[in-house]
Amino acid sequence: MAPSLEQLRLEQFADAVERAVARPLHLFDPEPLVARILTKNGHEIDFTVHEVDIDGGQLVGSGLGNQPIHLPLGNVRTVWRRRSRTGRSVAVWLSPMLAGAIAGAVVASGIGAVVGGLLGAIVGALAARIVHNWRGMWEWEQLYDAARIVT
Repeated sequence: MAPSLEQLRLEQFADAVERAVARPLHLFDPEPLVARILTKNGHEIDFTVHEVDIDGGQLVGSGLGNQPIHLPLGNVRTVWRRRSRTGRSVAVWLSPMLAGAIAGAVVASGIGAVVGGLLGAIVGALAARIVHNWRGMWEWEQLYDAARIVT
């Protein structure tokens, strides 16, 4: 028997979640899959998704304080994942590096630009880490929609 359209959507959603929580190159811990779920009754829930249990018919994750959340898949209308805006993060990191290099070159040419750039890179990395969770550093990307297949 051929799978239903709903089954295909759920399989695609489960695959997308598996890819999102996979460890890149098995070297680094993956970024948690922070998702915003719109339920069929209109509620929005933000939590960390761990897996899609198709056989059990639930979306498994955790909320604030790592409290477990099991949301029935039949109640899920749309799921968005939170993605980093890499361009903004790079701009936050590079700006102090460039400013440090310019300031170093003005104060002491040659080696001053190198030292200023290195110090600016450190300050930029710290600044990028500080603003990492700010709302403007993220965007929401649709991961699943019960009404259609999302590519």
